[in-house]
Amino acid sequence: MNKKIFISIAIILIIFTIGYNNFNSYKKETKSEISTNTNYTKKYHEEFNEDERTWNISFEEFKDTVKKEISIENGDILNIIGKRNSGTISLIITQEGHDKDDKDISTVPMDGSNTKYAIFNDRWDLNKKLSLELTSKDAIQGYISISLTKQQ
Repeated sequence: MNKKIFISIAIILIIFTIGYNNFNSYKKETKSEISTNTNYTKKYHEEFNEDERTWNISFEEFKDTVKKEISIENGDILNIIGKRNSGTISLIITQEGHDKDDKDISTVPMDGSNTKYAIFNDRWDLNKKLSLELTSKDAIQGYISISLTKQQ
């Protein structure tokens, strides 16, 4: 009788521990996702469409870092359009498997103009996604639109 009670309690404790650990890891993932988009960014709206290969962000204040991964094809052109009242926003382009110093850094335009960045096949692996990271400490009132299009 005591052995059955002991085994039952042990099983309940094991199930509780597994459930608690899974819940805590889920809570941490959710919290980090929320903090990426809202903790340091006020009135922030983001739309990412992987099928159309577009990423649009509008903001009142952008003092954060956000990342997305996007598929690339031969001859793609990365279009970066940005407009804001003040501040600097950097776009850092990297790819998994490349040296950590192998990256392209450009400043997102401030006046609504379009910066075009060619994706060269000898530089980036077409079988892997590009990692796009937008970072700023002081951008105020604006938008960013990033899209991949085929070279004309």
